[in-house]
Amino acid sequence: MKGTSEHSHLDIWIRPRPEVVAQVFDECGPAAALERWHWLSWDAIQKIGLYGRQIRRARLGVIVRSATRSTTPEQEAAAVEAAQRLGSLKGGAESVGLSEAVVRRVFRERGLPVPTMSRSEVSRRAAETRHGRAA
Repeated sequence: MKGTSEHSHLDIWIRPRPEVVAQVFDECGPAAALERWHWLSWDAIQKIGLYGRQIRRARLGVIVRSATRSTTPEQEAAAVEAAQRLGSLKGGAESVGLSEAVVRRVFRERGLPVPTMSRSEVSRRAAETRHGRAA
C-alpha cells in the first residue's frame, strides 16, 4: 500500500530496564546481553547492568560503597534526608556541604528516585525569595 511505513513496531528499540539487563548479564553471560540488546554499545550495556545491580542491592538493603570515598555514611544519609525534605538535589547537597554529583551518586547507589520540585513549587519558592529580599 502506498503511504504506509515499511517499518513495524518491532523496529523501535527502547532502553531496557536496568534490573533486566543485570539479570540477563549475571545469569546468561555478557554475550547473551549483547545479543539481546544489539542496538546498544557494549559500554552502555555494562553501565545499565551495573545500575540494575545497584537497584537490586538497594531493594535488599545492601549499600556498597567504593573504597575511595571521601564522605562518611552519616554525611551521605544527611544529604539524602535534606534533599528529600527540600525536594531538591542541589538544595540537599548545599545544606550538607557536598557536591551535587556526590549526592546524585548516593541516590543512584541506593536505588532512590532523585527528588525534583514541581514547576509550581519552584515558582512559589522564587516568589518567597523575591518578597524576602524586597522587605
